[in-house]
Amino acid sequence: MATDPLPPRTRSARLTLVSLLLIPLLSLAALWGFTASITLGNVIRDQHYNRAENAIAPSVIALAQTLAGERALTLIWLGTGRQSAPIQAQLQAVRHSTDTYAAAVHSSITSVGGLVGARSPRWAGWSARRPGRGSASSSPS
Repeated sequence: MATDPLPPRTRSARLTLVSLLLIPLLSLAALWGFTASITLGNVIRDQHYNRAENAIAPSVIALAQTLAGERALTLIWLGTGRQSAPIQAQLQAVRHSTDTYAAAVHSSITSVGGLVGARSPRWAGWSARRPGRGSASSSPS
């Protein structure tokens, strides 16, 4: 029995190796590109959040502290029967500083408007809607 000669190669060995390596390499590159795009989006979102927080946080903290003082003085003033002139003067000063910090919060929120999204937050007009500010009914007399 004679052995049949091998048929001639129709492809070179180099082309076979390249085609065997190219498909997994392209798949790996596509997977890496997809992962990089997801990671980059999260990094950009995190940077925007940090920038917005750094711009807003100091004024919000100051406002919260001032509001706590205003509440305490208001309770003291109400407890004295609305008759104490020194507490009334302190309350007016604290209310003025609260209004100043509220304006600072409002301006810091509007300064980062492009970072937090196009839609306006529900509380954007809060400082303009606070009841009783500047009216005779809420001022201590």
